[in-house]
Amino acid sequence: DGAYSSTGTVSVTVGDPSGTTLNIVHYTTVTGERHLTVAGIPGRAYKLQLATSVSGPWADVTGAAATGNTATNGEVLLKDAAPPSEPPTAFYRAIEQ
Repeated sequence: DGAYSSTGTVSVTVGDPSGTTLNIVHYTTVTGERHLTVAGIPGRAYKLQLATSVSGPWADVTGAAATGNTATNGEVLLKDAAPPSEPPTAFYRAIEQ
């Protein structure tokens, strides 16, 4: 049949083995709670973590709404019901459970 060739670019993203993701897509404060919409892999569970410095140390946010499973679209709403007062600055991340 003949020879065919193609040229293209392939991008590979390697994940952090700690499960840390750069996936917070929306952030808002509602009646004193911090609400973060997180993008993840559909059907997987994520938990919210907090630190006062971007380099950590990181601690799990407590409360039932601080963990959740993603919907079929890959999003989950995670909440911090008792965030620290401003200041200090708070940094959030979501990691897979």
